[in-house]
Amino acid sequence: MFWFVVAVIVAFLLWDRVDLYKRKKGLPGPAFSIPFIGQTVQMVLSPFPFYTAQEDYGPLSWNSAGGKFILFSKATSLSRNVFNNAKGSLRLWLIFGAEKILGKDNMAFLHGPKHLALRRSLLPLFTKRALAAYLKMQEEKIHTHMDMWVKNTEDGHKPFRIGARDINIDTSLEVFVGPYVKPSERPAFAESYFKINEGLLSFPVAFPGSPLWKAVKAREKLIVILLEAVKASKKRMGAGESPLCLLDYWMEDYLKDEHPPQEEEEELAYTVLDFLFASQDASTSSITWAVQLLTDHTDVRDKVREEQARLRPNNEPLTYELLASMTYTHQVMKEVLRYRPPATMVPHIAIEDWKIDDEEGGYTVKKGSVILPSIWCASFDGYENPYTFDPERFNSERQEHIKNSKSWLVFGAGNHLCLGKEYAMNHLSAFIAIMCSEYDVDHKITPKSEDIILLPTIFPADDCIVQIKKRETLAH
Repeated sequence: MFWFVVAVIVAFLLWDRVDLYKRKKGLPGPAFSIPFIGQTVQMVLSPFPFYTAQEDYGPLSWNSAGGKFILFSKATSLSRNVFNNAKGSLRLWLIFGAEKILGKDNMAFLHGPKHLALRRSLLPLFTKRALAAYLKMQEEKIHTHMDMWVKNTEDGHKPFRIGARDINIDTSLEVFVGPYVKPSERPAFAESYFKINEGLLSFPVAFPGSPLWKAVKAREKLIVILLEAVKASKKRMGAGESPLCLLDYWMEDYLKDEHPPQEEEEELAYTVLDFLFASQDASTSSITWAVQLLTDHTDVRDKVREEQARLRPNNEPLTYELLASMTYTHQVMKEVLRYRPPATMVPHIAIEDWKIDDEEGGYTVKKGSVILPSIWCASFDGYENPYTFDPERFNSERQEHIKNSKSWLVFGAGNHLCLGKEYAMNHLSAFIAIMCSEYDVDHKITPKSEDIILLPTIFPADDCIVQIKKRETLAH
């Protein structure tokens, strides 16, 4: 029996080495990879340094972790091709354990006709009418939480990442499910959501009590709550009421079918969870970086204040039309996203062999391989002084956003282009406008302020330590 076990282990190790050799085909990568484990420990414990070190291997390189052969795309053209793979040979993979946590039928993992049909059904959720309604809720929540932080930091500076997180989870719940998750239920809802995040950042082993196991249990709790929300919205909109949240706008269109199948209610609940997942971490990252960048670059902050004083001399409420007229604030929003793209890469997995049709060569991605297109690298590709925070690059004279349009991958591309990108940009623009015009923020710079951590989106390593005060004057 002993020698049989030894033979099986040796055979597995030989197969692993042969399979690795076939997949890498001369691509640059690490000199040695531990069978099956690869560099899982480094990827989980120090993800951002791991990914940035991988860039040194060149435009296309390989590594391995958790039994997966992984390709890294530093080249913008190749990364865009990954997002745009027309034949559907690739699909989103996200991270180890993600399907187990979020459910394999989550919108992020769908592809083909079912995915396209779902995307079409979601278009009414992001019309001008809907976005204008969401903006009122976004503004209210930003004010509420910024005022809370004024009180929270009366005794000194505190890390703002948690504040940004709380702004976003409260805003997302208000916008997406409105009255169907009561304020008293939201802290418990948020706690379950944060357990999901912890699971996504943990080792991909689901034993009772592990972060991954807790994340799965948390998702099950959230689906129960969201399923009740779907049923309540269905009843309310079926009675001809006016929509109060994103779920209502969806239900309004959904009920145009004569007899919507009962079993689709759970699919709706899972999609709402997907919206919550997609809206939370990226916006939390962007708001945190906006606070740090605008307090460190007072010249930029002052220009935002000047624009706000001109357009909102008495800090008038935001409207969809008013937000659209904030040219400089919009430039700042775009530069925050370019300079610090929240999701540095979006993993895909090959569901069949996929030949790279790209200037990087004729390499074929084998079925089962993971490929990571780097949004981070694309965000610095082609721009003037790309590692400088400079909103003027997006003005009408320089027009770097037009010249480098193919490098703009912050919201993905192709069939998985983020449906909520306008909502997300409105949210960040609204936050920048309100913060600059109505609050004074003092950023305490530490040795870690410029270091970056991945959680799973990027943040300052010190969590952006600030003190916030209400401005004594109006915007002007």
